[in-house]
Amino acid sequence: LLGCMGAGSRLAAGDGHDGLQVALHLGCGAARTDDHSCVALEFEGDVASPVTAEHVHAVMCSWMDHDEHSAPRKAFTLRRVSVGTDRVWVEVSTMTLASLVDLQGALAGESIVRLGRTHLQVRSAALTRNLSWEQMLEDARPASAIEIRLESPTLFRSGRRFSVMPTPGLVFGHLRAVWQHWAPADLQPCIDLSTVPIHVDHLDGRTETVVARGRSWRGFAGSVRFDLSQAEPRARRVLAALATLAQFSGIGANTTIGMGAAPAMAHERSIVPRAERSQQRSRGGSR
Repeated sequence: LLGCMGAGSRLAAGDGHDGLQVALHLGCGAARTDDHSCVALEFEGDVASPVTAEHVHAVMCSWMDHDEHSAPRKAFTLRRVSVGTDRVWVEVSTMTLASLVDLQGALAGESIVRLGRTHLQVRSAALTRNLSWEQMLEDARPASAIEIRLESPTLFRSGRRFSVMPTPGLVFGHLRAVWQHWAPADLQPCIDLSTVPIHVDHLDGRTETVVARGRSWRGFAGSVRFDLSQAEPRARRVLAALATLAQFSGIGANTTIGMGAAPAMAHERSIVPRAERSQQRSRGGSR
């Protein structure tokens, strides 16, 4: 059932567990070709065998990755997997409206899901938030600093090597590449990161290890704050939009197995450019 429902809407299964009744917010008014959404899923049953992010990744690929399993960029990220004795909670983000519709169709058609060796009932699903490309650009405001919290270990791929250091080039370079890959051609922000003065002025966290795909991955988890005070207002707006994308795309490598998860909103300290402040003071004095 496709309807105009806001974030926080329940996509709940009926008491008879005869398939999930799903209603997704696809936007009202002007048509959207792309949408980012976060969906919280709850599965129930006897979790007798271990359930890992890799098991959830396999299910999500079967639901939303039909013909491009080996594609370097997938249209979903896995934000969270929590496992209890009789529950598994999952939060997944979709990068396109098509992948959201694929997720809807899978949830509507399957009431039992196999995660590893465990078979679980789909108990409920909830749309927690969604944004369009247009909204991210329109809502972006200049910021003198942007702080991003990395809630799960984050690492960056550079050729055959990996780096755990969240430098401006790696963080915003990743987000720009994701934007360029998925966004419509007429909504591409033009920014040359090599010419924008961005500096790390605070870093707080530690490296942690994730075991997945037959090996150990070391990544940085914590917070990083970028000083943008020397950048032009237009560049700060673009960087703010890219930071907002992080809540859906994740940051760095292995985001489909839960690495590089960023919070719901990157913290932005907005400022009013000097010219605008002067204009505001002038208007205020003429009243």
